[in-house]
Amino acid sequence: MEERFEFPEDVRADLLAFKQRLEQLDLGERIRQEEDSAPRRRHARRSLWRKITFFLKSLSNLSRSRRRLDALEDEVRNLRKAIVSVVESEFRALSHAANSLSLTMERLSAEGAQNIERLSIDSARRIERERDALHNQIEEVGDLIRFERLTRQKAFTDFDRRLTLAATKKTSEATALPPESNEQLPTSVRSLLESFYFLLEERYRGTREEIKQRLFVYRNDFLAARERTGVAGPIIDVGCGRGELLEMLREDGFQAIGVDSNDTQLEAARRHGVAVIHADAIEHLRALEDNSVLAVTGIHIVEHIPFTDLIRLMQEVARILKKGGVAIFETPNPRNLIVGATTFHFDPTHIRPLPPEVLQILLETVGFGEVEQRPLHPSETLEYMVKHHNLDRHVATLLFGPQDYAAIGVMR
Repeated sequence: MEERFEFPEDVRADLLAFKQRLEQLDLGERIRQEEDSAPRRRHARRSLWRKITFFLKSLSNLSRSRRRLDALEDEVRNLRKAIVSVVESEFRALSHAANSLSLTMERLSAEGAQNIERLSIDSARRIERERDALHNQIEEVGDLIRFERLTRQKAFTDFDRRLTLAATKKTSEATALPPESNEQLPTSVRSLLESFYFLLEERYRGTREEIKQRLFVYRNDFLAARERTGVAGPIIDVGCGRGELLEMLREDGFQAIGVDSNDTQLEAARRHGVAVIHADAIEHLRALEDNSVLAVTGIHIVEHIPFTDLIRLMQEVARILKKGGVAIFETPNPRNLIVGATTFHFDPTHIRPLPPEVLQILLETVGFGEVEQRPLHPSETLEYMVKHHNLDRHVATLLFGPQDYAAIGVMR
């Protein structure tokens, strides 16, 4: 709302006086009355003129004051507008700055969170890569340790499978027998050899449970023979050693007997409650009746026997087996180059390795049918060498493939 104008006190007083004066005087009448009196007329004109002049001056002063007031009001309005504009501009600038600061803080916060998350993810991934690399190294070392352990086990696994065969000096192969297989050795030497083989086996061959686990590979063969023949035995384990196979057969309800000439090994077998006898293998088989046995096994024995004696052994096995009975002979696999060139010769009682074809033909010759060559115990290093060292699979198999095989024949 526009402000009301107020006259100064002196001007207002003069105007009020002039107004009262005009109200009191009737100018027209006074002029007619005083037309006859010149002096009065002149005096009246001069007085009126003075009053009008004063009035005009007052109006002029009033007009100048009014213009000054209008100018002041304009300046005040302009100043007010300028101040309001400046304040609004500063407020907008401050608001924009605050918004920008808020957006910047939000962006920095988001970037910080992303950086932290990225750093966390990168750290987790780096830790995971390092963990995987360490795990691979551990697996590699473990594979090498297992391979070394298994190699030593396989090198010495058949020490307890030796046979003391009655070999005559008339055969040329008898001279190839190592002295320790000769019955004529002094008792003290023979006893020392038996203790030596027993301790060597205990250290390098593996636990009874490990050996039993390996022998489970033949479980279905015995079950199939029992189904074909309808009987649960007897089963003869030639070179029975500590009796792990006999223990497994007993758990499956078979009647099994072990034959060995190592008294130390036989005593270990007896402690586990299996039936064993101390005897020469061929002589014991010769004493059995025809077609009277369900199965004959020989785990790591054929490589200890001269070939002519091996033929006699196979003839006796074929004679005593029932129709549908099974013969199982496991031996080191010379197709594995490491076995054929190195580990086979760790045992000084080994005579020569037998390729799978030789043992298969021998079983077929004495009357077996359905002779199977079953590769056994490949090194765990095989797949590792193929996968991580890009070794040709054929070459890897020659080096790290099956370390043993079994020749399995069913009697016709």
